[in-house]
Amino acid sequence: MSVVTLQAQKEYPPDMQCKDKFLLESTIVNNDADELPPDTSQAVQRARDERDAVFRQTQQLQQELEVLKRRKNRRSDAGFSLKFALLVGLIGLVVGFLLKLLMSSPSTE
Repeated sequence: MSVVTLQAQKEYPPDMQCKDKFLLESTIVNNDADELPPDTSQAVQRARDERDAVFRQTQQLQQELEVLKRRKNRRSDAGFSLKFALLVGLIGLVVGFLLKLLMSSPSTE
């Protein structure tokens, strides 16, 4: 495994040419599986199983969120709102009342 670290310059170089420098460090690692503790493979498998379970749970939550978003959009696009219906009904009552007053008043002609 290699790690490369780049440090930013504190000020611009006078000729505006970057002269980045890299420090490479390495070490020899013995890849002998016999030196690993016996429960290492079990721990790795448990970690993978947990990762997979979290991934499945994340997918399920995303699906549930999409369902909730669709439901919300359906409710908001369901036609006339209740406030609009009440407003139209109130206007209808007022207009009906005014027409009734106009029709019932005796004419002076």
